[in-house]
Amino acid sequence: GSLSGYHLKIGIVPEPPIAFLSESCVDRDTSSPDCWYGWNPDIIVQLQKDLNFTYEYVRPEGDKYGGFDNNTRTWNGMVKDILDRKIDLTLALSINSERLPYIDY
Repeated sequence: GSLSGYHLKIGIVPEPPIAFLSESCVDRDTSSPDCWYGWNPDIIVQLQKDLNFTYEYVRPEGDKYGGFDNNTRTWNGMVKDILDRKIDLTLALSINSERLPYIDY
């Protein structure tokens, strides 16, 4: 399999040890893969090597994974970014019954 020619937008939230944001990137654009390290960035690096794609990271508003607001009937955070197609994928979301009807795991 190959994703050659694809540029992916990957959702990420700084949450050690899953994902660390490099101190050199705190006050600047954090989309560069060079700004991130930890378990999930390591997995993405290996997938990129195996599948030959380019990528950037996208942080959700408020660095939230995503919760459902029963009053507005809308999602926030990374789930909203997936639903709005602002990101292509993430490794950071756990499977739960609330999210399952809305996103594919």
